[in-house]
Amino acid sequence: MCNPERPILCSKLSDFDDLCERVAERHHLKGFYRAFMSTSTQWLSNLFDGTCMDAKIINMHEQTLFNSFKEMFQDKPAQNELLDVQGLKPQ
Repeated sequence: MCNPERPILCSKLSDFDDLCERVAERHHLKGFYRAFMSTSTQWLSNLFDGTCMDAKIINMHEQTLFNSFKEMFQDKPAQNELLDVQGLKPQ
């Protein structure tokens, strides 16, 4: 089973989505959380499929990464650090 302490046990996108939700709950974050990942059956650009296109994308420290979902695909760098499931900058 995928859990925040052992994320390498996640084996499919829905496991990572569940992990994101559990981490958000643990940190008392409000909102909708999904794993920003592409797989052979799910493209990152289709994650929200037309909804919430103007919503800000934030990290677990509530720092803005992108001002909108669309901005992620305009070759602009993130405004703040992308974090792993433990809230740390990946090595």
